[in-house]
Amino acid sequence: MFRLATKQVVRLAVVYRYLPHVRAISTTTSQTDPKPKARSSEVTTKKDTDLKKRARSKLETASGEGSKEVDIHLKKPKTKVRWTQKMSYSKVSIKDAEERLSLRLDIFENYGIPISEMLGQADPGIKGLAGHELHQVKDKVFNNILSFLLAVGYPAQDAEPQKANIIDLAFLIILPILTAVQRTNERRLSLRRGKTIMSNDSKTWGYQELVVIDIVGIGNRKFVFVVEPKKVDLALAKKRCYLALKDMRDNNARGVVYGFITTGEQWQMVSYNGQDFTQTKSFLVLSHDMENKKETWMKESAIIVDCIHTALCSGGFGVHD
Repeated sequence: MFRLATKQVVRLAVVYRYLPHVRAISTTTSQTDPKPKARSSEVTTKKDTDLKKRARSKLETASGEGSKEVDIHLKKPKTKVRWTQKMSYSKVSIKDAEERLSLRLDIFENYGIPISEMLGQADPGIKGLAGHELHQVKDKVFNNILSFLLAVGYPAQDAEPQKANIIDLAFLIILPILTAVQRTNERRLSLRRGKTIMSNDSKTWGYQELVVIDIVGIGNRKFVFVVEPKKVDLALAKKRCYLALKDMRDNNARGVVYGFITTGEQWQMVSYNGQDFTQTKSFLVLSHDMENKKETWMKESAIIVDCIHTALCSGGFGVHD
C-alpha cells in the first residue's frame, strides 16, 4: 500500500472503512523526539508498520467482536428484569402470565372436561354432606337465587354488569353450602370478601373479591378456592384467576386449590395442583323462567352446589392430611 524508499520518505494516505464507533487513525506521525534522527528509511518502516498492525487489529475487532458488543446492548431485557417489583394480576401481560404459569392460555381455552369428570378427580380431605343434606342445601340456594333476581334483576340484561352484583350473587350461592359443611365438620372455613393474595417470590399479587380460607390454626391458613367475577373481558378474568390459583397453591405448598369464573349466569370451575391446570366446560346456573321450573333447575343447574361442595371438601388439603 506504500513504497519503501532508501533515501526519500514517501508518505501515502491509508484509508480504512471503520465501523461508526472506531476512530480514524492517521498514518502520519510527527517526530518530536529530541534525540538525533535515525535514517529516514528506518523511521518510516518501523512506525508505519506498527500503525498498520494497530489499524488492522482495531479494524478486525470493530468488524468482529466489536459488533457483538453492540448486539448485546440491543437485546431486549431478560424475562427476570420485568419482575423488579410486585405486579398486580391485571397488569401482568398475557405473555408474562404464560411464562409464569407454564401454560398456553389460548390453547388451554379450547379444552374443558365434563363437570362429572372434575368432581370424580377430587380427593376429599373431610367428609362431605350426605345426599339428603345436599338436597336441602340446593333448595336454599335455589331460593337465594330467586330472591336475588327479584331484588337486583337478571345479570345478562345489564349492558354493563356490575362486579359487585356478581359477587353478591356468588356470595348467596356459596353461603348455605359453606355453613352446612361447617356444621358437620371441624374444619374452620372462612368466606372472605376483599382478600389480597401475595406470591411467595414477591412477583405478583391480586385483590380478590371472594376467597374461601381454611383456618387451620394460629398463623396457619390455607386457601381453598377463589371466585373471579367476569364482566366483559373473559381473557382478563381467566388470567387473573389462573395467577391467583398459582399463588394460592404456592402459599399452601400442598394439595389442590380451586377457582370459579362467573358472569353470574354462566360458571366455570378450575383446579390447580401445583403442576397442572384443569377446567370444566362452562355451564348455566340461572335461567329466566327458573322460578316456574324448579325441577329442571335441580337436574341441570344445581350442579353448582356439587362443585362448590367438592371444592370445600377437597381444596387446600395435602395428600397426607
